[in-house]
Amino acid sequence: MAFKDHKMELLAWWLLLFLLYLALLSSFSLVEIGAGAAAAASVSMVAVLARRAEKMVFKIRLRWWRWLPALLVDIALDMPALGLLLGRSAGGATAEQGQVYHINLPPEPDPHVARTRRALAAILLSAAPGSYVFDSRGGECGADVLTIHCVGGHGRLAEALER
Repeated sequence: MAFKDHKMELLAWWLLLFLLYLALLSSFSLVEIGAGAAAAASVSMVAVLARRAEKMVFKIRLRWWRWLPALLVDIALDMPALGLLLGRSAGGATAEQGQVYHINLPPEPDPHVARTRRALAAILLSAAPGSYVFDSRGGECGADVLTIHCVGGHGRLAEALER
């Protein structure tokens, strides 16, 4: 496979990975920056090869940006709730175990869009501190189901995803 046909994809992967690496650095030295650039380059090549080998096509819809405010609300509400839970468990009280919820995503006829939506929804739900996705299943006609574990309620993001 010629990487010259996938320059933009390689560049996007490299930039994302390199910026993530820089965000995690505690000090910036030339050696650290060079190592990060080299690692990001090699991993971006692997990412492109893996996507091409699996023949994955991702299609993103602009309307999915509406999920972001719900995620921010969930983060803001989960942080104090988790702090209280941590405080109760440190004081000798038993911590809540949380609950399991099933999030039913609306049907999507295009399988590429359905797969992309399911992956993005799983990432966003797991980004909120009080929840994580532990199962993702594609259904008939793109009606996907995500199973999440939550401490507290399942949040605004889950409700936004079901619309």
